[in-house]
Amino acid sequence: MLIAGDPSGDQLAAELLIELRSQVPTGQFFGAGGPHLQAAGMELLCDLTQYAVIGLSEVIGKYTKLRRIFQALLREARRRRPDVIIGIDFGGFNLRFAAAVKSLASGIPGWRPRIVQFVSPQVWASRPGRARRLAQTHDLILSIVPFEKAWYAEHAPSLRVEFVGHPLVDRHTPIPGAAPKLPVAPPSQDPPVVVLLPGSRLGEIRRHWPVLREAATYIAAAFPVKLVAVLPTENLAVLARRDLPPIPAIEIRVGGWRIPCAWRGWHWRRPAPLRWNAPGLEFPPSRCTERPGPRFKLADVSLPCVF
Repeated sequence: MLIAGDPSGDQLAAELLIELRSQVPTGQFFGAGGPHLQAAGMELLCDLTQYAVIGLSEVIGKYTKLRRIFQALLREARRRRPDVIIGIDFGGFNLRFAAAVKSLASGIPGWRPRIVQFVSPQVWASRPGRARRLAQTHDLILSIVPFEKAWYAEHAPSLRVEFVGHPLVDRHTPIPGAAPKLPVAPPSQDPPVVVLLPGSRLGEIRRHWPVLREAATYIAAAFPVKLVAVLPTENLAVLARRDLPPIPAIEIRVGGWRIPCAWRGWHWRRPAPLRWNAPGLEFPPSRCTERPGPRFKLADVSLPCVF
């Protein structure tokens, strides 16, 4: 059973599912997520990405619907009794679901699902006591940033944590082998690029897009630049296109963006001079592409490792 609750988590979960299906071709995978998970072969019980929320006000506005989905997924987990339950990011929902499953399974003889969280909540940044609660409800944390394994070893030593690398390294910058350093991109006659990253949730787009659009207007009036907005799904891109200014021209791209060029088998990119992005799973990709690794190593975390 997999549960992902926003577009970026849906994409990450789909990549995980593809790897798991290659290891366990006869496995049955079901849960909640979005179009990426469904395309990867999961039985989609609910498109949870359309209810992605951020901030207390959005949670309150969708609480009743999210509560019904939560209870429906819990009933389905009890009926099917999956061997493994994987929450992908979306901590406000998934951590509560993990605790509810743990409590539910304790009263059902013969059912002990292994509970995994893919993308650790940022307990090291705030409320570190949550790490001890995670140790009580989870069997494994799959981390995408390298320092978390050592942090958990100090604060919750009984909780198993495995660093699997960040997906952006493989998703946008395939680097074969190893090399000491990427070359600096040669000078270009093209205008500087300003990348606008308004976020991956509907609420983020509604709040951030007007601000980014206005800022882009001021920048374009002062400098000769190319403006590119990157959104994770076509639905969010449609929303952004509805509110595009006539001037300046803003190119809308869906899913990702990379300057196509290569050097001795390595891909390099000329970093955008300016980036605005909403907080979340997607930190600035130049931090991933300036040097090799950490690699995204889902293949190194096999399904049997959680048993």
